[in-house]
Amino acid sequence: LTARTARRAGVWAVSPVALLCTGIVIVGLGASALVGRDLLHAADPAGGTALLMVTSALDPGAAGPRDSPLFALVACAAFATTLAAVAGITLAAASSLARDFAVKSGAQGEGKASAREIRRARWAVAGIGALAVLLSAYTHDRNPQVLLSLSFAAAASVLPPVLLYAIFRPGFDARGVRWTVYGTLPLIGVLMVLSPAFSGTPVALFPEWDFDVFPLQTPGLVTIPAGFLLGLLGSGRGPGGAPDGHHRHRTRRAPVRTRDGV
Repeated sequence: LTARTARRAGVWAVSPVALLCTGIVIVGLGASALVGRDLLHAADPAGGTALLMVTSALDPGAAGPRDSPLFALVACAAFATTLAAVAGITLAAASSLARDFAVKSGAQGEGKASAREIRRARWAVAGIGALAVLLSAYTHDRNPQVLLSLSFAAAASVLPPVLLYAIFRPGFDARGVRWTVYGTLPLIGVLMVLSPAFSGTPVALFPEWDFDVFPLQTPGLVTIPAGFLLGLLGSGRGPGGAPDGHHRHRTRRAPVRTRDGV
């Protein structure tokens, strides 16, 4: 990964993201104009049902959502999109677990998956899927903003340090990545549990509990600098425990030669 490749990927990613954000704004304004702000807020304060309510408003001839072809089409598209996203995340997590905990073998070096890795990946898919179903069933009537904040904080605290250090820091290696991931994710989990988003407020995930000692709703203000610091510390040591700067200094030092070649 080079800086030129990262810039090119960023240029290609900006246009779809900008188009998506523009579409969301247009849909939100259209929903507010066609349906009304009060009805949207009464159905879902977070605006999650705005798109479906707009489809009902755009098909005035239908007696209800069940008789609206446009509503059915949009609902199917939303369900297919959600299913594809969930499947992709589940497969990525299962593949990561299967590869990270796999026994070193010759097949790994050739980019091939052994039968043991495939079997481990299948069990990982089943386990992650079952855990996700149980979590969603238990929290279906609670505020989903907490889980969204957790995912956003994890992405913002892990991805930028890894990407920026990989592009601009020559000594950044796999050890720095491990320090960033394994050090930041537990910190995010602990701070989220101790935050008002988890307990102590009416909109918390568990409003009946009250043990919030971390004052912020999201831990990004703490975990993002922690991710950069952990990545810096993890990649700051070279072979044998010596700092990278000292190691590079030693390797760059060349023997002093005189004019006679001694």
